[in-house]
Amino acid sequence: MIAPAHAGTIIDLLRAMRLVRSPLGYDIEGTVQAGITVCSFAQTPYDALSIPFRRLDWSRVWNDTDEALLLAAIGETLADPDVPKVAHNAMYEGLVHHWLHGHVLHNVEDTMLAWHVLFPELLKDLSVVSSVLVPKHRYWGSADDWGVYDRPATDADRDLYNATDSMVTLECWQALQGQMSEAQRAYYEHQRALLEPCLEMSFDGMPYDAAKRDAMVAALEREVHTLQGELDSLAGIPLPTFAEVREAVAMKVKWAKCADWSDLLAHAKPSMKEAL
Repeated sequence: MIAPAHAGTIIDLLRAMRLVRSPLGYDIEGTVQAGITVCSFAQTPYDALSIPFRRLDWSRVWNDTDEALLLAAIGETLADPDVPKVAHNAMYEGLVHHWLHGHVLHNVEDTMLAWHVLFPELLKDLSVVSSVLVPKHRYWGSADDWGVYDRPATDADRDLYNATDSMVTLECWQALQGQMSEAQRAYYEHQRALLEPCLEMSFDGMPYDAAKRDAMVAALEREVHTLQGELDSLAGIPLPTFAEVREAVAMKVKWAKCADWSDLLAHAKPSMKEAL
């Protein structure tokens, strides 16, 4: 793990990584409420660049100028379409970066999505994925146990944990490449292609015509009910009586007011009116 003491050195290393254009494992610690406490980029499964922003005592690592320059360099790296980023659950990293700093994530691979394509029945935790794909790794813990049992966690423990996440993510991605069939890869690429637009929609929203949506749902429900009636007829199932329909679509307190079909339509539950 590389943890330079000078912001300029980190920025130079990030620029050098972008020139290589090879996939970079990436991981963060933090939330949209607390901010990014540390992040890391892994060029190989054996080394990673660690970039801390807050210590465990919550003190800042950098001054305002250095922090702004570092965040700008990270944002440029994440947005670079020529540099693949590999994350485990990339929607989370993308959400935190966009929410806090306006960073946009481009050209991202997601080991969690790829793992789901191969083994949808298994848990998606990175520790589970790595235990199958790269079992030589010793379990490196979770965010709840950064330290060791006989002493409190240190900043170095947390940063090493985060860097290990990045390195293991990259190694898992490399291991996944040879395991997907052509059909599985096509399915994965379809899911991956939705990451960026879904992330964008979560912030910017999307045009939504409620009236057209309601009309479309009503039309589909009428079609379903019509086809169900035809199927029931072919199967010898009699049509429901007026009383049975009334009990299905109107509240019990309204039954006495439902003498005919027009009354039933007037007193039907709001959720049932379109179906009628």
